[in-house]
Amino acid sequence: MRLLAIAVLLNVWSAPWFYYAVGRGRYHYVAWSASANLVVNAAGTIFLTTRIGLLGALIGSIAGNAAGNLVGWLILRRWERRHWLLPAFRATGVVAMVVVPLLAIENRIPASWIGLVGWGAAYLATCGIMLLVTRSVPVTIGLSPSGLPRVGWRAE
Repeated sequence: MRLLAIAVLLNVWSAPWFYYAVGRGRYHYVAWSASANLVVNAAGTIFLTTRIGLLGALIGSIAGNAAGNLVGWLILRRWERRHWLLPAFRATGVVAMVVVPLLAIENRIPASWIGLVGWGAAYLATCGIMLLVTRSVPVTIGLSPSGLPRVGWRAE
């Protein structure tokens, strides 16, 4: 599961780029990226699974996602030429600061639904607070002139 999480992380990094391309009507950029992902993932899975088993499929998935990200980034970067076309490294680093201590104590997490829900809620709350405090997400929280809480998007 930890190796599969690397493939998912690559998808999370690239999701804003692909939604941006779709929003701009550049569907063929997303199709090129998805095609690169599919070809590399399938080739890696077919050739590596027969040689090293399930680990080969995981490596194929990671390689496919990396190839899809690279193709999508290169195409979109050439088309847009924007400085913000980079993975969300700051937000990833902030979340990693929460994940690493949790991995260190994961064997102490109660094996029940209550424990899973409790730790999941604690994780989400901690990540959310840290992302807001480090300004890794463009959200502002404050008080309106009338004294009521106000949440809004910060202009980047």
